[in-house]
Formats: sequence, structure tokens, C-alpha cells
Amino acid sequence: MVRDYSITDEIKELTEKVMSLGLEVNRFTDKSVFINFHGHVNELNVRVGFDKESNFTHKIFESSFYLEGYGVVNELEEILEVFQNYLDEED
Repeated sequence: MVRDYSITDEIKELTEKVMSLGLEVNRFTDKSVFINFHGHVNELNVRVGFDKESNFTHKIFESSFYLEGYGVVNELEEILEVFQNYLDEED
């Protein structure tokens, strides 16, 4: 069995939070959220569209990065902050 030790527990937990909060943004706001994980290269792509009707022609956020190496935690925390801001706007 091959094991991937390059993704730390902290990165795994933050990635799970991004997925979960992304679902909440998609459910409770007009924004459309796309999150893709490419496991064979440990890459995460996150995109947010202005609304669900524009066929994703109006992107308001985009981030693509590998879940290994320098800056990953900061990138994930930034996405969580962006998602939380979207939810706070709806309150």
C-alpha cells in the first residue's frame, strides 16, 4: 500500500473545512462554488461565480494550488475567510 505523508493532518482538516464551508456558501448564497480535488497530484482548485445563473462567466474568486509545500496553510485559511465573508454578507 502506498501512503502519502506529504499532506499533514492540519492541511487535511483545513481542506475538509474548505469543502464543507464551500457547500454552505453554495447552499445559502446566490454564488456558485466549484471545488475540485485532483488526488493523483494533490491539487485543489476553488472557483466562485457571482451567481448561479451566469454560467460561470463572472468569476469573483479563483485559487489553484498543490496541498504540499510552502504557503498551503495560508492559502486554505484565505479561502475559508473568503467563504465566511460570503456567508456573513447574507446575514
